[in-house]
Amino acid sequence: MAESSRTPSVAGSHSPTKDRIVGKAKEALGSLIGRDDIRNEGQLQQGRADAVSEAERARAEAAQEQEAAEVAARQRELEVEKARLEAEEAERRGREQAEQARAAEESRAAGEAKAREQAVERQAEVTEEALESDEARAVRRRQEAEAEARRLESQAALHESIAERNSQ
Repeated sequence: MAESSRTPSVAGSHSPTKDRIVGKAKEALGSLIGRDDIRNEGQLQQGRADAVSEAERARAEAAQEQEAAEVAARQRELEVEKARLEAEEAERRGREQAEQARAAEESRAAGEAKAREQAVERQAEVTEEALESDEARAVRRRQEAEAEARRLESQAALHESIAERNSQ
């Protein structure tokens, strides 16, 4: 037994493959010279080398699985962020289109009102030039009042239309 303590144990000082080879050599040597203690030490060293190899493999596998899980989690985060950004962009485009439509409608309505107002003004000018008598002046005053009323009605209708669109 004293000699087995002289046989250095190399478990942990080499790679698992080297420890396995050394263990196999000890086992063969112990069997060859009839020393069960050396043979048993060789078998133990092989078992330790196998355990270390298995532990390293399990650690590497666990690290790989952890990395894959982290990549998958990051991918899901990116997909959620992409969906959020797309939704924000769609909402912004919708608001922009609605604002453009509202502005276009207001511009159209203002143009129509201005065109009607100009037509009324032209008609009033022509009528004013054609009328020279008191009766013509009375007619002209009445037409101006009617034009003003139409303009006011048009403005009221425009404001009412705008108010209806804004309330929707």
